[in-house]
Amino acid sequence: MVYELRRPGWPAGVQDLIDRLIGQTRTLAKLTRSQPNNATAISPEWINQPLQTARTGRAIRSALNLPQLTYR
Repeated sequence: MVYELRRPGWPAGVQDLIDRLIGQTRTLAKLTRSQPNNATAISPEWINQPLQTARTGRAIRSALNLPQLTYR
C-alpha cells in the first residue's frame, strides 16, 4: 500500500495527509507485530492508533472530494 501512496502527483494539501497515513500505517503494523499472541489486555496505543488512522483516511477522502466510507 505504501508504494501506491508514495506516487507523485497528489493535489496540493493532500501529500501531508498521505505522509501522515503512511506513518500511522507503519506504526499500526509495528504494534500488530509486537502484540503477544496470548495478550488479554489491549494497550491504549493499540486502541488509539486505528482511530487516528481512520481519522486521517476520512481527511484524505474529504480533501479529494470522495465519498466517506459508511458501515451498516
